[in-house]
Amino acid sequence: MAGGHNRGCSTCTRREQAHTVQDVIIHPGFEANINKGHPNDIALLELATNVVLDNITARVIELPPESNTFAGQSCTIVGWGMTRPGIYADELRKTSLPVLTGEQCLLYWPQANQTTHICVYDTSDRISACNGDEGSPMMCQHNGQTVLAGVSSFVVNGCLYKPSVYTRVSEYKTWICEETDGALAYCNRP
Repeated sequence: MAGGHNRGCSTCTRREQAHTVQDVIIHPGFEANINKGHPNDIALLELATNVVLDNITARVIELPPESNTFAGQSCTIVGWGMTRPGIYADELRKTSLPVLTGEQCLLYWPQANQTTHICVYDTSDRISACNGDEGSPMMCQHNGQTVLAGVSSFVVNGCLYKPSVYTRVSEYKTWICEETDGALAYCNRP
């Protein structure tokens, strides 16, 4: 559902676009193993029909540069994950959280990989990604532009007291371009 913000409503804003997923392309190196930090936890969804971009409810997001770790920056996360035990959000939730350095993340998650993971954490333990947010985006600013810095990979059970871990998208840009046959504008840039 493109442009949808309410889980149970496909016509709330009259801008929602329902699309069928034609293919799911899972990274060949993915391992569903928390002890290894879910390596290569990224996939692409190929839709049967094109999303109509309107720059309001559906638009393209840029991929991030390899050189930016986003550490110390506050980035936006969204998702329909749990708001309390067993209760999932009906409306898309959004918040901003600080990005940790790789070393800071490893203090909480020794199985995290500084190269392929990016962690966010509210040290006051009031706000976090939660179960059900897996696959949701983390958006950061780079040179005044919003970029897709991460995709939610794993959180601690109970959702608080540890960072939320995201797959670092910049490390998978070559794979994304190969799998999309260079169809993304980014893939054709020098």
